[in-house]
Amino acid sequence: MAAGGGAVACVACPSLFRALRAAFPALCSHLLEIDERFRSLGPFSLYDYREPCAVAPELHHTFSVVVADPPYLVRLGLPIA
Repeated sequence: MAAGGGAVACVACPSLFRALRAAFPALCSHLLEIDERFRSLGPFSLYDYREPCAVAPELHHTFSVVVADPPYLVRLGLPIA
């Protein structure tokens, strides 16, 4: 669980998002994903990986933990720092 009960952002990892919601129903989690088919899983924001800083302002400073799926992002052509 996120430190201090903070929220968890799942970037390009809908399987993890689904598992977190099943295992920890009280955990505040949010999926940021380019594929809108995953919108039905729960709290969701459309996220275009080509514009990594274009996160909705209401989500700024919201998450204690951010998990990203690097292999998927690399396949999209985004470098991993």
